[in-house]
Amino acid sequence: MRKYTPQVEFKQTRYGSNHWIGFSPKLNRNVNLYSDLEYANWIFVETNPEIISFCEQPAKAFSIIDGKPKTSIIDMWILRKDGTEAFIEVKYARDLDFSNPKNEKVRKQILCQQQWCEENGFEHLVHTEEFLYESPYFIENMKIILAHIRDNKFPDELKYKRLQNALNNKKSTIRRVKDSLCNQQWVTSSIYHLIYAGLWNAELRIAPLTDLTEVECYEQKES
Repeated sequence: MRKYTPQVEFKQTRYGSNHWIGFSPKLNRNVNLYSDLEYANWIFVETNPEIISFCEQPAKAFSIIDGKPKTSIIDMWILRKDGTEAFIEVKYARDLDFSNPKNEKVRKQILCQQQWCEENGFEHLVHTEEFLYESPYFIENMKIILAHIRDNKFPDELKYKRLQNALNNKKSTIRRVKDSLCNQQWVTSSIYHLIYAGLWNAELRIAPLTDLTEVECYEQKES
């Protein structure tokens, strides 16, 4: 399997509409994102436990579009747990209205990427704000989780057992879990680590993340 590295190094140029730098626990390095929507897409990818690796700006697609050579750097590559790969381009939905002549450049860009992916046997996806913000809460909730786990370690075996015992194979609120463990300082970040790792489930798409958010062990949910 090919390993990808970012094809764009940030410089003080007009590349992208906004520059974000985020630390990826999944990659153990900083990642560079070049628009607000790319940043939201990174949050979505970073916090998806089914995705085990990714790379921003990973490859330059090449194809012949309308009889002329065209290149395009794709926004992201992902590798899933099941071994499948995909390339993702991030675009605002309004820019995908190809009946609008103003979007001709985007049409050629997307077509170039799609043809290159098809020729090389890759899945090609387009993520829009409608997809990423389908829930008005999810991205913001995952930002909170990332901020906590960035500076705190995954719970060790003893703490993990204490958390599991506090949950007691039932659905419970974060507050009740914290109260049962005397609200020790490590509890909140440990709960967020378990959610990030896909070991605990929380309904983060339907409401803001608070101490009243309910959590449950995935094993219990699937049983």
